[in-house]
Amino acid sequence: MMPGIKFLDRRLLISVFSVALYVAIFILMTYTPGRGMAIATIIPIVIIAWCYGTWAGIGAAVLGAPVNIALCFAVGIDWMEKFYVGGVGLAGTLIEILIGAVVGKLHDYNRRIQDELALRTALESELQQHRTRLEEMVQAKTAELEASNRLLTQSRLEIQRARDHFETLFKTSPDAIFVTDSDGYVTMANDSVYDVYGYRPDEIVGQHASILTPDDEKSWQQSIALIDEVFEKRLVRSRLATRIRKDGRIIEVETSVALQENADGGPMAAISSSRDISDRKRLEEQIRQAHKMEAIGTLAGGIAHDFNNILGAIIGFTELSLHLPADDAMMKDNLSQVLKASERAKELVKQILVFSRAGTAEPRPVQMHLVIREALGLLRSLIPATIDIQTDVAAARDIVIADATQLQQIVMNLCANAGHAMRLNGGVLTLKLSAVDIDAMTAVAYADLPPGPYVQLSVKDTGTGIHEDIAARIFEPFFTTKPVGEGTGMGLAVVHGIVKSLKGDIKMYSEPGRGTVFHVLLPRAEETAGHDDDLPARSAPRGDERVLLVDDEPALRDVGSNILASLGYRVTTAANAAEALELFGKDPAAFDVVITDQTMPGLTGYELAQRLMSLRADIPVILCTGYSDTVTADAAMAGGVRAFIMKPLNRLSLAETLRSAFDVPASASAGS
Repeated sequence: MMPGIKFLDRRLLISVFSVALYVAIFILMTYTPGRGMAIATIIPIVIIAWCYGTWAGIGAAVLGAPVNIALCFAVGIDWMEKFYVGGVGLAGTLIEILIGAVVGKLHDYNRRIQDELALRTALESELQQHRTRLEEMVQAKTAELEASNRLLTQSRLEIQRARDHFETLFKTSPDAIFVTDSDGYVTMANDSVYDVYGYRPDEIVGQHASILTPDDEKSWQQSIALIDEVFEKRLVRSRLATRIRKDGRIIEVETSVALQENADGGPMAAISSSRDISDRKRLEEQIRQAHKMEAIGTLAGGIAHDFNNILGAIIGFTELSLHLPADDAMMKDNLSQVLKASERAKELVKQILVFSRAGTAEPRPVQMHLVIREALGLLRSLIPATIDIQTDVAAARDIVIADATQLQQIVMNLCANAGHAMRLNGGVLTLKLSAVDIDAMTAVAYADLPPGPYVQLSVKDTGTGIHEDIAARIFEPFFTTKPVGEGTGMGLAVVHGIVKSLKGDIKMYSEPGRGTVFHVLLPRAEETAGHDDDLPARSAPRGDERVLLVDDEPALRDVGSNILASLGYRVTTAANAAEALELFGKDPAAFDVVITDQTMPGLTGYELAQRLMSLRADIPVILCTGYSDTVTADAAMAGGVRAFIMKPLNRLSLAETLRSAFDVPASASAGS
């Protein structure tokens, strides 16, 4: 409802109530005029003022007097009484007004106090609501802060664990790890930096990272390319680089670099991790060398097979020609020279097979001066012309029991090392061979070397020499002072192994800047220890047995048939295993012995032997080969073969092998 309407209703109510009170009071005054005057004057005013406030009391007092007077006139009360009853004139009215005002004021004050109390109560209620909401907000914020604090604590612990983990990895990593600032200076380094680069962490911190780059154009270009890649990709993994250690040794490293950026995206630091792969590179080189030697062995085996077949024909026909009646001495001498050259070619093929690991070393009496002479022929083409090769080789008392190929390895490796030491400034390479006798006192200086006669080979150079710090390691496998790609560290190790296997010893003496000398001592054999040239010539044994000769080479069939026929044997030839089986299958008793090549199209010689022995168990089979990696002598003999011989064959060896095959029982051959 509108405030104005409230005001009018209030005034109307006051007027009506005042009139009603005065009517009641008038009736009362009719019976008790004196007391009625007081009641009429005070009570209505007080009631109205108390109930409705100051202005209501004043209005009641103002309206009450005229109404009272009007009622007095109406009932016939005289004027004085009217005046008296009406509130004693104007004074009574004013007093009534004052009382109404005071009582109304009290009402208003009470109402104001009640309103203030109500407002205060409302404010307190609102304040309580705000306090409650604030407490709820504080509790929620407290819970949020506690959760954030827990997350912060957990994050701090995780960061600490990560930092501890990083520090552990940083300290214990076998890779050399260091941190550089934006200018390239090292700010942190782990202990492995010493293992890889030779610097202690406190030595390299504060140094520029360029101290690890060798002072050559290739290494600098390599480093610049790596830096450009790091700035482009921010992370580079497993890049190969050439580095230099504190001691000046050049090494190959595998490195990874990560670039750290600041808030603006600029480079702040770089973390570099490196590992020395020099040993791995040398091992890879050794593996490549092993694969190369394996390939050479395979190639040498194939060449040896074909070459031995050719030599077999040359040797066979030459021997047949020598046994023909002729008076031309020059022709016989020429044929003898052809035969000797063929025998040398035969030995050369054997050495190639041994050197390439396709054959087996066969120790026998060897004259060292002949080995040196052959090695020098190869060295002249390998050693630079700035190096003068001098020899002092005694041809007397120089026989050792060894494989010639192994002795050549000793000479070649020692001379190659000497040549490398003089490759820059040239010098003199001296080879000396002498016979020495070591007594008990001198033998003390050598490890496990008994007193006795020895052949001493000395290889001396005038090169850079070997520093005493590494002298004790020169015979270790894979140890080398040569740059990566120029040496595998196996040369001297191989020499040491061969010398020890021959029950000898090797010593080294060196002075930096003045050269090095290696002394090789090998046990000396007696002069009579087996020169074939010194033995009396043996005559080839003869026979009249029936021989089946199997070979896919027509020339070898012809020469073999002629040699056997010249020895008295009756020979039948076959070009392959199928033809041999057909001949033998028709009449197994028609042959006394079978001589077969191992490598043939279709069945191999060993497989043919098994088929033949299945048809006739006691048939002697002789297996011949220029080279075979499918069957060994032991395996062939265990399978029942009577003899296993290497091509090329000469007349004497073939005749002796043939007779021995008849002398060995089949059961003994199979059981051996």
